[in-house]
Amino acid sequence: MPTRKTRKRKLRELTESQKHCCEKKCLTDVLSDEDISESCKNFLNKSKKKQGEWLMNFFEISQRMDSGKQTYEYFVKRKKVCQKAWLKSRNIKWKV
Repeated sequence: MPTRKTRKRKLRELTESQKHCCEKKCLTDVLSDEDISESCKNFLNKSKKKQGEWLMNFFEISQRMDSGKQTYEYFVKRKKVCQKAWLKSRNIKWKV
């Protein structure tokens, strides 16, 4: 049976491995743990209906065309971030 210390270490290792996102390292160099936590709480405190409305609004206002291709700009706490960091800050599980 793993000890409490071992479980904590494994959890910390897992958390650190999940922080790799892009060349800019948005999850470590752009956003603080506090930024991610606060954004996540704000989103999760909304009802499912309000979350859906918020997401639809986000995709409507964040849409950009780049060389004929539809793209999005992602911001957390007014900081431009990659898609993976944005998803994590909203606690959205999505394979990208």
